[in-house]
Amino acid sequence: MIPFRLSVVAIAIVLLSSLACAEDIGPFHYRCDDGRSFTITFVKAEGESTPMTARLTLIKSKDVIILTSQMGASGIHYANDRYAYDEWHGNVSFKDSSKKGKGKSAKEVSCHEVKK
Repeated sequence: MIPFRLSVVAIAIVLLSSLACAEDIGPFHYRCDDGRSFTITFVKAEGESTPMTARLTLIKSKDVIILTSQMGASGIHYANDRYAYDEWHGNVSFKDSSKKGKGKSAKEVSCHEVKK
C-alpha cells in the first residue's frame, strides 16, 4: 500500500505537469467604449479541444479575473458570478454586474482589440 503522503505528492506532480503542458492562447488586448482596458488569455489545458478557462486582467486595477466557458448557441461566452466576456462575429463585449443600478441588469460595453 502506498503511503498517503506519497499519493498526495504523486497527484500534485501530475496536476502541475498538466498545467505545464497547457496551451495559452493570447494575450489579447482590449479597450472598451467606457475607457476600461483589459487583456484576456484563453487557457487550454492538455487534452481539451477548446479552452475552458479565460484569465482576464483589468489594466487599471491589475485585478485578475478567472472566467469559465459557458455554453451558447454561437460565439464564445466566458463568465463568472460578476463578469462576462462575449465575442460574436468579431464583436466583443464586457459586462461587470457590480456596475448595475438597483433592479436593473448590467450594461454590456463594446470593446475593441488593440494591437500591441
